[in-house]
Amino acid sequence: MSGNKRCTECQSTESTKFRSLNGEKWKEAESKGLVKVMWEEGVVLCNSCYMQFVENPLRRGLKRVKVIEVEDGSTPAIKLELADAIKAMAKILYEREYVEKKGPIYVFDEMRNIVEESDPALEDFFNQLYSAARPF
Repeated sequence: MSGNKRCTECQSTESTKFRSLNGEKWKEAESKGLVKVMWEEGVVLCNSCYMQFVENPLRRGLKRVKVIEVEDGSTPAIKLELADAIKAMAKILYEREYVEKKGPIYVFDEMRNIVEESDPALEDFFNQLYSAARPF
């Protein structure tokens, strides 16, 4: 046992190693968007949570957006992986409802406008989704 240390994420006190997220690691995790809303600098995590939420994602790096060239000379389209687009939308909607304390969105066009304004990489996502559903 490690005395009275407790992991902020999983609330475990059973870990043999706890890590504090501060200094350069905090700045790096914050710049990569890995910091959770309830965390603040100096948060204590068990080794398992630290590796899962901080260290391994930092090593993997972020997936980059694919830019595809358009033959007709127009602006190139940005193509996101489906999982990345869903993750980005979930983050936007979570922050809107739980951090900013705004109500849920029931109108699709309103949601689309909010998501597109929040993350420019998602502007073309809805068009791609529509094209995938109705290719002809």
